[in-house]
Amino acid sequence: MSESTGTMVISELERRLQRLEDIEAIKNLKARYAELCDQNYNPNELVKLFTDDAVWEGSPFGVFHGKAEIKRFFASASSQIPWAFHLMIGPEIAVDSSGMAATGRWYLFEPCTMTDREGVSAEEPVIQMAKYEDAYRKEGGEWKFEHVRIKYEAITPLHQGWVARRFRS
Repeated sequence: MSESTGTMVISELERRLQRLEDIEAIKNLKARYAELCDQNYNPNELVKLFTDDAVWEGSPFGVFHGKAEIKRFFASASSQIPWAFHLMIGPEIAVDSSGMAATGRWYLFEPCTMTDREGVSAEEPVIQMAKYEDAYRKEGGEWKFEHVRIKYEAITPLHQGWVARRFRS
């Protein structure tokens, strides 16, 4: 093996190792996001996970642009969802060739307690099922959310189930 071939092999191994480390860092970012959501949507900590120009979108909750809007959304989220347990399942993460951007897809299974939109009606046990489509960007060596998009498959009252009532009104 020539020295140049050996250097190429090491360089390729370093690139592959970095890609795997990036994927693990993104998984940890998503796990931290879920943990903070389960801690009453801690807005001060959640907003640190996003880029300054980030977008968070998830109908029926809305679309929020930038850290200030995202922080306001999370500050009010616990009035609509006073308890939640986010289970992020089946990640598919792709890091681009620059190593500075990535995309990810996740499934969400979330038992939770929901109120009505104004937070005044009785609490109701609900199961949310959705698909996340995320974009990530590495800033200062740290992965952050650039865009979080949630596509809900069901937001269903537990006592009725998705066959009787796939989405709450």
